[in-house]
Amino acid sequence: IKNQYVEWFTETLIPNDELINYTVIYIYRNPVDSILSRFANPQHLINIQSNPSIKIRDIINTKKDLYGVEEFFDNYVLKKKKYDIICVKFENFFDNIEKINKILNIKGDPKLYPKKKQINNNKKDPIKIKLEKIYEKLIMKMNKYDSVFINKKK
Repeated sequence: IKNQYVEWFTETLIPNDELINYTVIYIYRNPVDSILSRFANPQHLINIQSNPSIKIRDIINTKKDLYGVEEFFDNYVLKKKKYDIICVKFENFFDNIEKINKILNIKGDPKLYPKKKQINNNKKDPIKIKLEKIYEKLIMKMNKYDSVFINKKK
């Protein structure tokens, strides 16, 4: 595997000299919303290569990012790879479809774009408040970036 790159999720082998032809799209989201919506599902934790036995209460009790969400974010946003990574903030995706199309050199038709469904969830439950405190540093880091940007290859 000396002259090949092993893709992180699928372990697909990609010849190093072909990596410049690849682009990754990384969609990230407020970690608290992600955790509350997906991380109770053990299969999701396996998919993102996290320990499926970790529960949300473990995060709250230890006050630590046991899921490795910040490391995951940093891997795509801060670390330079041999390919470009288009980073898209999920919360702002629908407002940036045109920009994403332009980056990908895709002709778009706004009539075909999906519409964002508004979820009225202003209620602050105690678990969400605790998670927001634990992930405050990561949320602030995420908010420093534009909604769509490219982590250029090295």
